[in-house]
Amino acid sequence: MAPPFFVLGALLYRLYHVCYRTDTGFTVIDVWADEQSFAAFGETLGPALHHAGLDPKPAVYPVEQVMTHDGTRAS
Repeated sequence: MAPPFFVLGALLYRLYHVCYRTDTGFTVIDVWADEQSFAAFGETLGPALHHAGLDPKPAVYPVEQVMTHDGTRAS
């Protein structure tokens, strides 16, 4: 598991973070170890985004499978 990081005292487990440009802006993809970590991060990030004038609507999907750099697969 990836090392945890802290946001205002909350212990969170974000496993992966990817950000890339699109024709209309950018896309961010985060993979979280559990729903609690995702929710805690949202409680911090949501107000900050709102203060910046942004109102993103995250799409949430469960991870079906992960493939590591050596080809190992895990569900």
